[in-house]
Amino acid sequence: MTAYIRTLLLLLLLSFNSYASDIHVKLQLRWLHQFQFAGFYAAKEQGYYRDAGLDVEFVEAHKYNIFDGVESGEMQFGVCGSGLVQERLEGRPFVALAVIFQNSPYIWLTKTEDNISKPGDFVGKTVMVTKDIYDSSELLALFDHAGVPKEKINFIETTYNYKDLIEGKTSALNAYVSNEPFFLLQENVPYTIIAPNDYGLDFYGDTLFTSEMMLEHHPDRVKAFRDASLRGWEYALTHKEEMVDLILAKYNTQNKTRAHLMFEANELKKLSLYPLVDVGHMNLKRWEHIAQIFKGRNKIDSAIDLSGFLYNPEEDHRTLWFKRVIIIIVILLAVLAIREVVQRRYMVKLKHRVEDRTKELKALNETLEQKVQERTLSLQKMTERYRFVVDGSLDGIWDWNIVTGEVYYSPQWKAMLGYQDHELENIYGTWESHIHEDDKARVMQDIQRCLKGEENNFENIHRLRHKDGHWITVRDRAHLYHDKEGNASRMAGFHTDITEQVRAEEELKFNEQIILQQSKMAAMGEMLENIAHQWRQPLNIIGLNITRLETDKLFGKQSDEVFTNTVHNINEQIHYMSNTIDDFRKFFKQEKKEELFELDEAMNATLTLIETKIRSKQITLIKDIDQVTIFGFRNALIQVFINILNNAIFQLETLENSVHRLLFIDIEKRSDKIIISVKDSGGGIDLAVEDKLFEPYFTTKHKSIGTGIGLYMSYEIIVKHFEGSVTAYNREFDHEGEHYSGAEFVIELPFRVQ
Repeated sequence: MTAYIRTLLLLLLLSFNSYASDIHVKLQLRWLHQFQFAGFYAAKEQGYYRDAGLDVEFVEAHKYNIFDGVESGEMQFGVCGSGLVQERLEGRPFVALAVIFQNSPYIWLTKTEDNISKPGDFVGKTVMVTKDIYDSSELLALFDHAGVPKEKINFIETTYNYKDLIEGKTSALNAYVSNEPFFLLQENVPYTIIAPNDYGLDFYGDTLFTSEMMLEHHPDRVKAFRDASLRGWEYALTHKEEMVDLILAKYNTQNKTRAHLMFEANELKKLSLYPLVDVGHMNLKRWEHIAQIFKGRNKIDSAIDLSGFLYNPEEDHRTLWFKRVIIIIVILLAVLAIREVVQRRYMVKLKHRVEDRTKELKALNETLEQKVQERTLSLQKMTERYRFVVDGSLDGIWDWNIVTGEVYYSPQWKAMLGYQDHELENIYGTWESHIHEDDKARVMQDIQRCLKGEENNFENIHRLRHKDGHWITVRDRAHLYHDKEGNASRMAGFHTDITEQVRAEEELKFNEQIILQQSKMAAMGEMLENIAHQWRQPLNIIGLNITRLETDKLFGKQSDEVFTNTVHNINEQIHYMSNTIDDFRKFFKQEKKEELFELDEAMNATLTLIETKIRSKQITLIKDIDQVTIFGFRNALIQVFINILNNAIFQLETLENSVHRLLFIDIEKRSDKIIISVKDSGGGIDLAVEDKLFEPYFTTKHKSIGTGIGLYMSYEIIVKHFEGSVTAYNREFDHEGEHYSGAEFVIELPFRVQ
């Protein structure tokens, strides 16, 4: 027993002896010093590495091959792009520790004036691209994805010189979104960015990695370096100006300007998605998706198996050796316990207990098996019920697996377009090839907003081509789903055929235009009648004055003074008639936009247009009008006033001359509302027609003087253009000791000044 204990203590001492402090490690960068590696600089300058017991040396690119250096152990850590997963597929023992940038910085850069904005525009053009298999794979995969034949593009080796793009030596340049666009901005050259990320090729950016050997022999060192580096990146992304100052002072081997470094900092902050996404976040499915792209492009035969590729920060790697020691201890102690404690009687009892327990487990297993069968049957019924619902629905259902690219269209979805279920493929291009070109850009924007995380739902209306060639209109509603890591995984929705609804709405809109035109013609007729009333008296005066001039001349009694006064009187009447024309012309002037106007001024302008009619009908006008400023269409509201006042005047006209003809106009502001009331003493509205007053073409007047659209248009203007309401009531009221009955029209408007 004592010998066993000595062995265990020796193992424990050896395991503790494997830890050390102040260890020197090297980090191989993927390029020269710049803001791209600011988080590592911050970890060193802020003392995060020192607190973790590490002395970190940064090694710029071109001094060593990144992958060879890390695999050989010359470099303990490295920074690379998404090509790391291809190295893993080829059997190299690398482990991804953390992703710094959630989106790849690789882009195609073109001049805006060259009109190259999508993959298809590259055909026939000279394009610069790097020979690096990983950098070029990310960019060239865009053409495979878009179905653009690469043999129709003239690829040449890149010079990394943005001036070749400006001078026309190349039509497109492979570039870093945080670097080359800055030079074009400085040169005032408008540019266009074509990024694989915008087309669903979602590569990662910079990735921190190490070797399996490093992780196995020094798990505590790997964890300490990773944690300190991520702390440094969080500091760098929230202290960009400070880090730029640090780079200018200690790490500016490229002699970049402060403006260039700030541009780089802002662009890289966008790629990191921090703080929306934690620095270092990785997703296995996304890595598998990237691996699938590399495998297809580079013709890798090995199966995609990324077991052990992603570092798991939740697992305490520092205790790996301890676990092995503990397992050995447990085994040794178990052997000793069995040897010294277990006896034959106990073994017999144990055997019986095992037999009893086996029977219990068998019975439990039978019960569980029965429950599984019942649950399976229930799920089958639910699946069948769901299939009946999908097949019987009038809506077309679709389901898009974003990770795999698979798409499902329900039979009803295809039937909307006139196809049988087997006639259309369940692929993304089926929908895209049927959408109307004028609607495609808008619909794609809705989808991209979801994929970028701006929203989880969208709804739009677009047109799809039917099998027989005509277009149907559908309302598309969709929802985006995420996996456990928060990445977009699938999108599902359904189409509703609204072709008939759209056609009915267009027909309704056309009918409304006809009614509006009829209303304008009716209003013009009423205005002409008002002009006739306004001009009748001036024309009489002008006629009398002309007769007077002719008489005086005939009898030789005309004097200069009488002639001058008569002509002056005629000119006054003509001026009055001219002003009347101007007033009516203002009313018919088309309004193009809403404006601020005084409500009392609009009512007074209305009364000016119909004052002659009011006087000629011997109507007494009683006004109580508050001064209120309102925002809206002035002439439209005047048309409403004219329609309602003309309606009241017509009703008062039917009264005997001996009866007082009273017309009340009240305008009052109450809190957030404006109340406009027009009341008359005309006897009121026939209760049999009260509910039909605001219907189109309904009138109580003779067809020679009534169209039935005045009150209807008034209702439409108040409700649709002013967001208010208009109602009509019969009222009993007293005025100056006399009792009257009549109709009251009440308009309620929300108080708006903008």
